[in-house]
Amino acid sequence: MTNPSITDCSGLTGTPQSIFQPCNVGELQAYLRSQPNLSLRIGGGRTGVSGGAVPDAHETYIDLSRCNGISWYDKGGGVIIAEAGVTMQSLQDEVSSEGWQFPVIPGSKDKATVGGMIACNGGGPLSLKYGKMAQWVLGVEIMQPNGETHQLGSYCTKVSEGCDWKSLIIGAEGTLGIITHAILKCAPALPALHYQRFASDDFFQLFELIPNLVKADSYLIEIAEQQALQFSSKVSENVLWAALPSAWSGSLPKGVRSTEAKVSDLAERFDIGYGLQGYKAFLDLDVCFPLKHAASALHELQDWLDGNGFEHRIARVTGLVGWQWI
Repeated sequence: MTNPSITDCSGLTGTPQSIFQPCNVGELQAYLRSQPNLSLRIGGGRTGVSGGAVPDAHETYIDLSRCNGISWYDKGGGVIIAEAGVTMQSLQDEVSSEGWQFPVIPGSKDKATVGGMIACNGGGPLSLKYGKMAQWVLGVEIMQPNGETHQLGSYCTKVSEGCDWKSLIIGAEGTLGIITHAILKCAPALPALHYQRFASDDFFQLFELIPNLVKADSYLIEIAEQQALQFSSKVSENVLWAALPSAWSGSLPKGVRSTEAKVSDLAERFDIGYGLQGYKAFLDLDVCFPLKHAASALHELQDWLDGNGFEHRIARVTGLVGWQWI
């Protein structure tokens, strides 16, 4: 019987030579020790958009989605140990009951897993305020293809152990070992935020808002061009969304419209990705620009993509010193 195909959110697909889905880390270790010299591909929620978890025909696909236990939680200190297959939504549900939050929550939080987020150093809408996954990982446990395990990092932020080996694992896409557990720190619960939706017929007019929104200590800034919004709300305008610690009182560039919004209105932005999945296979191109050069650099990038016949859409979260664009 042919193994089922494996796909991620980009639409890329591969069929591995075999599939193994352990229910716990012990099962994974026993399997690897009994199956030496395997070519492995590791996956969980498969929410990536670059094919990182899509196996080749000669590979064994290891599905860690059932390794989803939370083994330890310091409710007073906001430190938690989660297996690689714990979804970001489950993690958030667990910590929020005690007044904490885990601030790196991607749009695909119901499927994205702790292991995958660490492997790609994932981010989310609140990365503007809280940074990416690396800022919230205190330690990781990894397993080598021979079943050998290593714990890197510890349970606290002040650790005197020499080299920060765990940071080599974060963002390494599983090339240095299989992430099996993570020690994560939490943040205090979000304050009451004020959400604002800005719209304009001219996409680049919205850029004029960004410096003042950053100075206002925004927790979130998202932007999307009209062409991208045809995959969600289908509005005929370009939109920027912001979450602020206090109500917006700044001035608006000419031609920019502003309305108060709710957190649920952010679905207009994040539904773009789901709409794209039903359109055609695509790759997520992340490009960062310094703040002061973002508009001119994006113009150049658009010209290059158009000139080389690449269909493209722009919709992405802004970062601390620039932007990342699809």
